[in-house]
Amino acid sequence: MERVKRPLVIISCGGTGGHLQPGIALGDYLESSCGADVLYLVNEKKISSQFLSRIQGKYLTFPEIQASQIKGPGLFSELYKLFVIFGKSLW
Repeated sequence: MERVKRPLVIISCGGTGGHLQPGIALGDYLESSCGADVLYLVNEKKISSQFLSRIQGKYLTFPEIQASQIKGPGLFSELYKLFVIFGKSLW
């Protein structure tokens, strides 16, 4: 008997309810109707944790990069976050 691979869908959501809730709803739909495996990518905002309990560990968190901080003294901090994100995405 041949094993059927389930498609993997990656949904990137912002850290607010206005972005997370539609992303979770889409993921729920894809899981139930298409049999897809869903992985959520979200930023590390506190508000995210209120919604992430619904998806039970099927997510990766990433630091938020603020474009306004790229100029000036925050440049190195934002570049560091970019390398962290890149490393996690490769993992």
